[in-house]
Amino acid sequence: MSRFERNRGLKYVGGEIHVVKGIDPDFLSFFEALGIVKDFKYVGDVKLWWKGSKQKLLNNIRLLSDDKEALALAKYAEDRNEEVDIFVQHIPCQYEVVHFIVGAGMDEELGQPEVGGEDDVVPEAHVGGEADVVPEAPVGGEADVVVRQK
Repeated sequence: MSRFERNRGLKYVGGEIHVVKGIDPDFLSFFEALGIVKDFKYVGDVKLWWKGSKQKLLNNIRLLSDDKEALALAKYAEDRNEEVDIFVQHIPCQYEVVHFIVGAGMDEELGQPEVGGEDDVVPEAHVGGEADVVPEAPVGGEADVVVRQK
């Protein structure tokens, strides 16, 4: 796995190099960059970082986390006619234990409200009858549209 190391500066260790050419800067977005990275079989959670190819890594690396930063990357490359380096930082998955709250009126196994039983039955309500039906009327052109109110 690739990572950043500090040792008399900043180094990117263990990464692969892939060259991608022909990207239109007018259509570059964060998700486009992420898609390019995923095409190289990077899986899981990642952070993307970038810098100009002629810049030193220390003090010039920027987080690529949204479209605003993707626009800054594209503008940088276009204004300077320079390639950019994108670095992939793998984020280890952290699992979170979720505890269900069980209380009065809750199903003990699932932590969901109990349903069923006669107290939960809703009596039928009057939905409508023939008096509520509006008869169809032929409609001619746009000027013939009639709106009826009850």
